[in-house]
Amino acid sequence: MSKSNLIMNAENLINTLSDSKLIQSDKEISDFLLEIQDKHNFSTYLKILGGIGAYISAICFIGFFGAFGFFDDKFTRIFLGILFISVSILENSLIKKNYSIKSSFLVQLSFAFMILGKIMFVTGFGEFLTDFTMDFDSGWNYSLALFLVTFGSYFFYDRDRFLSLFAFLVSILINIDYAISDNYSEIFINGYFLFQFICICILFMISRVSRKYLSIAYSFVFSLSVTVLFITIKTVFINDGDFGWITWGFTNLILSLGLILLIYQVSGKPNAITNKAFLIASLGVFLLGVISSSGIIFVIYLMILGYWSHEKILLVLSVLLMPIFLISYFYNLDLLLIQKSIVLVMSGILLLGIRFFLNKIRWDG
Repeated sequence: MSKSNLIMNAENLINTLSDSKLIQSDKEISDFLLEIQDKHNFSTYLKILGGIGAYISAICFIGFFGAFGFFDDKFTRIFLGILFISVSILENSLIKKNYSIKSSFLVQLSFAFMILGKIMFVTGFGEFLTDFTMDFDSGWNYSLALFLVTFGSYFFYDRDRFLSLFAFLVSILINIDYAISDNYSEIFINGYFLFQFICICILFMISRVSRKYLSIAYSFVFSLSVTVLFITIKTVFINDGDFGWITWGFTNLILSLGLILLIYQVSGKPNAITNKAFLIASLGVFLLGVISSSGIIFVIYLMILGYWSHEKILLVLSVLLMPIFLISYFYNLDLLLIQKSIVLVMSGILLLGIRFFLNKIRWDG
């Protein structure tokens, strides 16, 4: 269908809506229809080819500077990082937002320069702070540099908000495990886990996050996924000393309470706490928290949250994480094979039993 046919087919509808004063601007509607048509005609493989070309161009450009040793000095990296970030923001503001090959190439190029600029700034400024503080074993200096560059570009560049904030949150987890004494690392990891989970509850469950701050919400979701996976690996595969038992109980408790709160939110009823279906679901979550692992509870939480908030990314993430947490739990070194099989079978029976009773009772019954 051509653009002219699209306008002609929609012309009568636009005129009718305009005469009825249901719309105010004919031009805005026409531009919107043309934009949808352009988006449909712009093939995905053209976007991929444009992106590949943009990243190859950026790598060659960076290689030119690297060949002359510009990256050896930390102050040069800081200067070039700020320069590339500024150029990326300026280029992004001047790009005409349409679905042409040129626009796609320039968008990908600005993103590539933004990422490279931030890497250079973080490595340069982090090295400067390390030399200044004389603390050569701490990674907090690089986390601070990452925070500064993330916050500094957040309101001016929207294409890497998720990636930058996610990297900053993961760097905090790494520093907690690496830089803090083993006697206190478990306490700080539990506190950091609780902080991330509360942020997710506020952004998705309480305030129903607006599209403007969706990148922040997803950054916390993905970083919490890394935290839960880290706790699972730490307690299951590494199993170093006494680490794990307090964290296992704490994370299961918090995730179970969060899941019960989510079920209450999904019910949409102020008196749901006295509802028989809600009580059965809450009892099932409590029992699941006792016999199951944090990862499995977290995956169930993401599934329900994604279904309730209509966020497909959460559903996809939960599906991808489920086999990872099941495998990690199955290889738990503290349980015999028969014990692991019994726990998994009991968890499955528990979930199927909850589903049976909820279907029989009905939530609104």
